[in-house]
Amino acid sequence: MESRDEFDRDAAREALASIDKARGDVADRARAPRGFYTYLSLGAALLMISFALDTWWRLPFVLVGAVVVFSSIGWYRNSTGVWDFGNPFVRDAWRYWLMIVPFVAGLVATAVTRNVALSVALGAMIVLLWTIVGPQWDRDYRQALQEPR
Repeated sequence: MESRDEFDRDAAREALASIDKARGDVADRARAPRGFYTYLSLGAALLMISFALDTWWRLPFVLVGAVVVFSSIGWYRNSTGVWDFGNPFVRDAWRYWLMIVPFVAGLVATAVTRNVALSVALGAMIVLLWTIVGPQWDRDYRQALQEPR
């Protein structure tokens, strides 16, 4: 006959295994679709470029950029079935900040200088940076989902 302590330990082990499996399942589901960060960065670049354009061109760039950004969010949500955003305030989120800080700096530089050539160059840099770093941030985020807190 099993003692109560043995039964409790077995139940606790099973519960912890179930929690670990659930974390793994959520992390697998949260994987961004292939090309997601490139597509998102194109929208961000269009928004950045719009800051430097004359009034007539600004609106179409803002509209198309916003459509791309919001449709990329919808794409992520529809393909993963989850709505989540990693915590940017943990030590392991440095790749997130590696994407955000240059984007914000580029927005400010474009708004201040209103130089179209600079905004296009900075937009291209954002597309390249997010295409490379975005999937790495996604991997870091999914690993953080699997770790016990």
